Amino acid sequence: QIQYNDARDFERFGDLATAVDRYQAIVRLFRKEEADAAIVYLAAEGIERIGSQSDATLADFLESKLAEAQEAYDRARIKEAKKILESIIELYSSNQDVATLVARAEQMLESFRS
Repeated sequence: QIQYNDARDFERFGDLATAVDRYQAIVRLFRKEEADAAIVYLAAEGIERIGSQSDATLADFLESKLAEAQEAYDRARIKEAKKILESIIELYSSNQDVATLVARAEQMLESFRS
């Protein structure tokens, strides 16, 4: 259930590629466990719901989210901007491949608080 919720968080944030990866991992890990059939079903449903993925990389996706946060801030939608940045930090802080983008999100968030 924790892994499913994690995948849903990525899906809600709009990172569909990572969400599908997480859903597929659930299916692979638990498909033979009868007790976990409901979670496997939900994960498979998530994969189907998302469907085909865009060709955008994770870095491109996060760049667009940083731009979205800046635009929200520029339009005085401070809470929205902070929520986007906090989500980037929370969801990707352990991903070294996008560490520089997470650092940018942290810097932006700090500057928004000033």
